[in-house]
Amino acid sequence: MATLTSPSPRPNLIYEYKGHKPPEKGWAISLEKMIEWEKAGKIHIPDDVNKRIQRKIYIDEVKGLLVQTLWDDIDVLSPTAKERIGYPTQKPEALLQRIIECATNEGDVVLDPFVGGGTTIAVADRLKRKWIGIDQSVMAIKVSDLRMKKRVDDLFNKKQPYEVILPTFDLKKLEAADGKEFEIWIVDKFGGIPNEKGGKDLGIDGHTQYGTPIQVKKWKKPVGRDTLDSFLTAIERDDKTLFAKNKKEGQICGFIIGFDFSKDIINTVAQLKNKENIIIELKYIKDIIPYDHPPKVILIAKELADLK
Repeated sequence: MATLTSPSPRPNLIYEYKGHKPPEKGWAISLEKMIEWEKAGKIHIPDDVNKRIQRKIYIDEVKGLLVQTLWDDIDVLSPTAKERIGYPTQKPEALLQRIIECATNEGDVVLDPFVGGGTTIAVADRLKRKWIGIDQSVMAIKVSDLRMKKRVDDLFNKKQPYEVILPTFDLKKLEAADGKEFEIWIVDKFGGIPNEKGGKDLGIDGHTQYGTPIQVKKWKKPVGRDTLDSFLTAIERDDKTLFAKNKKEGQICGFIIGFDFSKDIINTVAQLKNKENIIIELKYIKDIIPYDHPPKVILIAKELADLK
């Protein structure tokens, strides 16, 4: 509803209408317009003549406010937000919903080439859009996949089927890669922050987003107990406060990434957890990136006839 009061008095705007006396400065419209609007259902006339006649405003008549370039009405995710999944760069679903609804219609395809924790595709799916999510990090793809698997069917939204396509890396090229370059690359694929400094890294090749140390062993032979011993010294030296905190709270104190691990190191890791509450997680490279031997190509030529 809106007022029909005129901002300034004019003789043709001061009249009584169906028992309702005009405002002090008159109505906002003429008598002819008042009759026309009543027939069109555009005014509300109260039964009580002591109450004002008002104009009806319908939703399709209101254009609303233009979206501004600064969106400060959407809050960042709080640490306790229900939608938080723990991905370091996670965006609020409300933000992606506004973008998707501004730019697409139901049934359109939404592409996110840096899908990360999957917020874009989760919102697109809920808004009945088709979607494609891409990320160079296999761990990001796995996080997004888990998020989409947790979707719940309801009366209004049905799960859309989707396919996860992971790249397969050439094992020989991985083995031949420069050691430092490989360390930086695999730590990044793992979702961590690589140590890109040259020279000795004192046994720490990177950290997780929460500061947990990461060590990479590139050679294909099984990583042994000696690596674990030196890594324990390195992670305690790296951040004594964090090491003590993770140990006390039963959190992971460090990650060792390798192609394979010996039984000796696997058993020792289990003992450390049970006896000293020190948790070291062994991560197989195959669980971070899928790899295989390159395909063999064989050409066979058969002579059909002379010179053919």
